[in-house]
Amino acid sequence: MYEQYSREELEGMLHDGLWFLAAEGRFDQRTAIDLDGIAWETFTVIEAKRIT
Repeated sequence: MYEQYSREELEGMLHDGLWFLAAEGRFDQRTAIDLDGIAWETFTVIEAKRIT
């Protein structure tokens, strides 16, 4: 099921999931979703620069 992903990609997904659960536990689901959106906006800019 996860064979197509590298170890680095799997670790990134695990970290993202754990981060989200921690934010949700500390605050609430809506806030965790909002924070996740902000983080992804920043990450996509960084990733786009990395791959170009």
